[in-house]
Amino acid sequence: MQSDFTYKPIDSQSLVNESTYFNCSSNITAKEINWFHHPVGVEAHQRKSVYAFGKIYVDYEEDFVLDKNSTYGAYNLMIKSVKPGYAGQYQCQEDGGYGSSAYAQLIVIGEHINSLCQFQLKSGIDEKRLDRILLFSLTM
Repeated sequence: MQSDFTYKPIDSQSLVNESTYFNCSSNITAKEINWFHHPVGVEAHQRKSVYAFGKIYVDYEEDFVLDKNSTYGAYNLMIKSVKPGYAGQYQCQEDGGYGSSAYAQLIVIGEHINSLCQFQLKSGIDEKRLDRILLFSLTM
């Protein structure tokens, strides 16, 4: 199946409670692009619908927004406040969910590491020392 994507999503890393986005655009403008989420630890065939049939699905409607320009085939997925459960692979599928797909990974950096980074800023700990603290905390 030939892809008509003009923009594909790229992998993203985000801190908990920060925002992020995935761009996805296609030359196929007659039908919408659908978005799916493959959460971490879930079988590939158990994807969850994020956006389809003109709406954001209930599990995602609190934090997700679709920036849509159907004239240009752009269906960009924005996450206003990233939660740990949003980690995983995101799939945009053109032609109303029946065409080619493009994928991107979202890595969510948790509150513990975020707190350490904030601690570094406030306390003036140098970066090498913070790296040792992070490695220690990740191995616990």
